Amino acid sequence: MPAGVLSGIRVLEFSQIVAAPVAGVNLADFGADVVKVEPPGGEQTRRTGSVVPTESKGFQALNRGKRSLVIDLHDERGQAVLRRLIPQIDVVLINYRYGVAERMGIDYDSLKKLRPDLIYWQNTGFGEQGPEVFRAGSDVVAQAYSGLMVTDAKVDDDGAPDLISVPIADIVSGFAAAMGVAMALPSPRAHRRGGIPQHVTPEDGALS
Repeated sequence: MPAGVLSGIRVLEFSQIVAAPVAGVNLADFGADVVKVEPPGGEQTRRTGSVVPTESKGFQALNRGKRSLVIDLHDERGQAVLRRLIPQIDVVLINYRYGVAERMGIDYDSLKKLRPDLIYWQNTGFGEQGPEVFRAGSDVVAQAYSGLMVTDAKVDDDGAPDLISVPIADIVSGFAAAMGVAMALPSPRAHRRGGIPQHVTPEDGALS
């Protein structure tokens, strides 16, 4: 099988549930070496409707083609592993609640010190600025805020709009993230040497 167009690109994924895993799996499909970082015990969706212990079909679908690495970022030993690893990484993906990355030492400013030309993508529920920035978000919240729920004309027993079963907001944001990261890379095949650091922001879909 021929190498993908992103062969040689190394991605570190701090992810959970759907959005960032979708971004990572798309980059992996195009040949990137994607390493998913999980806490001790594994990501929560491993056990959501699992058919075998810690291996649900949903988890498998969103994390195929990736390697897995367990790091306890609350432990100094885990932080030491991270500091050794980041200089070898081209792209970081993260979809934790805003402020969590800073507390865990995996925010853009901290990691850029270890890899000056790092491409960093972060997906948060309400962006990275504004009055709602620290609120948690999810596909359900995005469906409600956007009005998507009512367009499907489904209601629950109380007559309130019901959830669309496909997590479309998370899936679309994951595809958009993969596209943004690919655009940030200076060349599809080239190993990056002395590139310009890029912070892919959710506010305007642009590169800064």
